[in-house]
Formats: sequence, C-alpha cells, structure tokens
Amino acid sequence: HIGSARLAERLVHKERYVLAAHPQHRLAVSGAASLPELTGEPLVCVLRQDNANNHNPLLHQLRQHGLEPVVGQWASSPEEMLDLVTVSGGVCITPASSILLIPPGDLVFRALPDFASELELAAGWSAPPSSPLLDAFLTCLHGAIDRHQAHIRAQRESWMVLDGVSLYTVPPL
Repeated sequence: HIGSARLAERLVHKERYVLAAHPQHRLAVSGAASLPELTGEPLVCVLRQDNANNHNPLLHQLRQHGLEPVVGQWASSPEEMLDLVTVSGGVCITPASSILLIPPGDLVFRALPDFASELELAAGWSAPPSSPLLDAFLTCLHGAIDRHQAHIRAQRESWMVLDGVSLYTVPPL
C-alpha cells in the first residue's frame, strides 16, 4: 500500500505465485507443486536492486513458508527471469499473470497451493484529484477496474485457475 495522504490507490487484484519450469525440467509435470519439491532446487530469481540491500521479498516469503531457497541465477527483471528459465532449462517462481505472457508450450506452469503469498496489483494517483482531466481519467480507470474485477469474479477464463487453484482474487463487492 502507498500509505501517503497525498496519494490515493485502488486495489486492482491480487494474484498467486506459480512455478514456471522449462518443459525438459524434472518439475515440468502436470498437477500442483508443493514447496518441499523445490528443496535444493536452484531457482532463477530477480535481483531487487530497487530495495535496500537487494532484499527480495519473494525469497523472504519462501523462507516464511519453510523453504530455504537456493538461487541458481539472478535476473535483472521479471522478463529476464522468464527468459533465463527458457534458455537455461531451469525453474522460477513467478506471478500467475506470467502465464499470459509466455507462448503455450514454452514453459510448464504449476500452481503452488501451499504458498499463500500474493502479489497485489494496485493503481495509484495524486489525491485529491486536482483537475477535470484527472477526474475524467479516474472515472475511466475506475470503470476499467470494475469490469476487470467483475471478470475475475466470474472465473470464466481458463487462465484464472491452474491445477484447481484460483489464481486471482479481488475485494468483495
């Protein structure tokens, strides 16, 4: 959350993390994955240079869930992380929306039902709205978020559920 009186925000959705594996990797099988399966497995991870001491909150969350992650390679961005998994034959833990970025068959995605951490996607803007143009933009933005959230609540798309696990949540109405 932004947490500033000068800024406003709205949650768009929350999404779970999933395992992404190269199709030739031993973890590229059907069905949900468990964190114990990842014990000792070198992961491709994003080096968070935007955080103090390059702290990666995802690695911290894995530790909180009982997995001591082994980093096999560092990537400079989420896109590079997925590219490295593709070219190195490795695995990574990535937000569920990554499924929509990768051509079918390039990686195998598995739900992680015992990893409850979620990524929050939110929109933020200066508050209070200071111009008619910003007011008009926010009206459009809220309409788009409302439609997006209604779509997620309906759960009609195959990419919204993986291995029987719902990947996206939105605030209640």
